[in-house]
Amino acid sequence: MLPFLKLNGLSALYAISFLIQVQLMVNVYRIERITGLSNIAGYTDILIIIVFLFFSILCYFLTKHLFGRKKLKYIIPVLWMPYFWMFNSIFVSLYPITDPGEKPLPAIGIVIMGHYIFSTFVIILINIFSSLRSRE
Repeated sequence: MLPFLKLNGLSALYAISFLIQVQLMVNVYRIERITGLSNIAGYTDILIIIVFLFFSILCYFLTKHLFGRKKLKYIIPVLWMPYFWMFNSIFVSLYPITDPGEKPLPAIGIVIMGHYIFSTFVIILINIFSSLRSRE
């Protein structure tokens, strides 16, 4: 039971990281309206990079500590996807877009799909590197 909880907890952490990055990309207009800052897009790009690096380092150390050389961790690149869709559905239902001017551009979906694929490969690389550097 404990490996199951570790696996799902780490997958949920990856999904939360991706959710934060996606919501920062999609909700630039909302963030501008709420904060009152203009040209917030540059700040959100920097924040997305910081979130990506922070969660990548955190997940690397957690993967290395929790799983070591166990092969169970190779399920994570697939298991984080349902968590992301669940968290995204919850976020969208809690904070719907009410102002039509805040709808994201149509091309943002392609960017999100590319980031989705990129994040999956990053998770695979984190799993491989954590296996190489673990002592078990």
